[in-house]
Amino acid sequence: MTSVDTTVTTVSDSIAASGGCVWDHDFTARDEEILDAVVACMCEEGLARMSVADIAERAHASKATLYRRFGSREGLILAAFTRQTRAGWQPTDSGNLRDDLVHCATKMAQHMTNMGSTLVELGAEMRHNPDLARLMRTQFLLALNELIEPSFARARDRGEVADGVDTALVWEAVKATMMYRIVFLGEPVGDLPEQLVDRLVMPAVQHCTA
Repeated sequence: MTSVDTTVTTVSDSIAASGGCVWDHDFTARDEEILDAVVACMCEEGLARMSVADIAERAHASKATLYRRFGSREGLILAAFTRQTRAGWQPTDSGNLRDDLVHCATKMAQHMTNMGSTLVELGAEMRHNPDLARLMRTQFLLALNELIEPSFARARDRGEVADGVDTALVWEAVKATMMYRIVFLGEPVGDLPEQLVDRLVMPAVQHCTA
């Protein structure tokens, strides 16, 4: 992850800073209150219908305050998704790759279950909102992908990953499968994280076919 610039005080600053990343931002108590309002508006009104005015009213703040702290409606959405994901989805170091991946996949599945329809709305809005798409791809999805890389790096050092394996591609398959099964089909999580790690990831990383 990127190092935190101590001169950065708002989410808007984090987005604008060279090499800045909202994932690393320390949200203030007031930020948290505003982001609670964002999440409530997304759940009650839907992402497409949610406006900055709606958020300001619920957060008992002026629109100017929201723009100063978060830069834009897109910045508010980015910060809300970042906080919700970061709070319950941190990697672990269990000493072996399989357990690290099961932990991360389980947290990811829980997050997808909780966010469900909002994730579908996010994908739809990103298709016609280039500013939101750019922020989510460069600030959220990139940071999210980086979360699992230390686990694969440690596994390489321990000899658990074969040479030439594209671990990013393998992990993409896990995320895509869980998104399809949990969000779009509405299936319960069950043992899906363990099944994907044991039957897809571990065989793939231990036997490179490149």
